Amino acid sequence: MDTIARMDPNAIAEKLSSLIEELQSLHRMISEGPGTLPAEARSMLKKRICLGCGKPIPADERSVRGNHEACWKRIQRAIEAGRMTEDEAIQNGFLAPKRTGGRPQKHTRLSEYLRQKDTAAQKTSEFDELASNAVAEMAADLDAAIARDEAEQAAKPPVTSPKRSRKKKGA
Repeated sequence: MDTIARMDPNAIAEKLSSLIEELQSLHRMISEGPGTLPAEARSMLKKRICLGCGKPIPADERSVRGNHEACWKRIQRAIEAGRMTEDEAIQNGFLAPKRTGGRPQKHTRLSEYLRQKDTAAQKTSEFDELASNAVAEMAADLDAAIARDEAEQAAKPPVTSPKRSRKKKGA
């Protein structure tokens, strides 16, 4: 790749414009988020109408992302063949966005209380562990300081007081 100083001004302008276009498309993708379903497709989902073929999905039949199983397989084959992307299928109303698995969590006062209690217990145990670690560190530091002081005292020559006579002065 040429350095900018050696490049032709027109080539620089072309590269900049292509980079700007790429950045704008990335910005659109990020701001729109994952594929959003058109309003018509959302109403079809509510009525249990297949997004792939437009026919009703019987109540006793399983649907996959808003489609009959056969229609979903056909869309999957098109995506795997590279004829369209999953986001493209969602944006054009052929495929419903992915949902998170599992049962929806019901937030009740009881579950909220229990969650807060568990969180408080976890924080308490974390605090206890941190406090015991801090106390152990302080004890180790204190022991080291005492050992250092004792070593310093042992290294010093003993202090002796000058001998005084027991005679009273003036006697």
